[in-house]
Amino acid sequence: MIAAVGAVLVVGYLDFALVRLVDPITDPVSDYVFHNGLLFVLAVALLMAGGIATLAGASRAGAGPPRSAVVLFRLWLAGLALVAVFPANPTVDVSTTSGSIHRLGGAVFLTCLPFASWLLSRNLAADPLWTITAERLRWCALVTFVTGGLFGLAQFLPWLPLGLLERIALAAQVVLVVVLALEIRRVAR
Repeated sequence: MIAAVGAVLVVGYLDFALVRLVDPITDPVSDYVFHNGLLFVLAVALLMAGGIATLAGASRAGAGPPRSAVVLFRLWLAGLALVAVFPANPTVDVSTTSGSIHRLGGAVFLTCLPFASWLLSRNLAADPLWTITAERLRWCALVTFVTGGLFGLAQFLPWLPLGLLERIALAAQVVLVVVLALEIRRVAR
């Protein structure tokens, strides 16, 4: 949970420190890689670490996800890794192989976490101990999927605020990880 919140803090710092170079309303978070690649990769690594720790905690607390959710969770991690390793296209007019791989990674991680969480919530709903968690997780998964979808639309509708929608989608992903971590801690006590 702390690592995932750390990712938000790093991106928030970049939003303020590089506001003259990367517009948080119109430019994607990935553009930070061209100005401070180390902090961008750190933010992605922190989100990955938070997700891994949360999944491990869920398994230890008896909320182990079904196999399909584990596969989706691993795809989420792979998508995040692709985003960190392959820089985005340097401009809208230039298309690179690296940029295409980066976009694929983004699409994978933005869709896989909400689906994995929804499958986990279905699995948990049957256990009275996890009913509240399942409901909260289901709602967070829905919000995360919708915010990711809006960011996806912004890729094709240039009048939408691409950077803002991406930051909202990323915040929803972090909230989903944090909610799951807090719920695991609540039930484990």
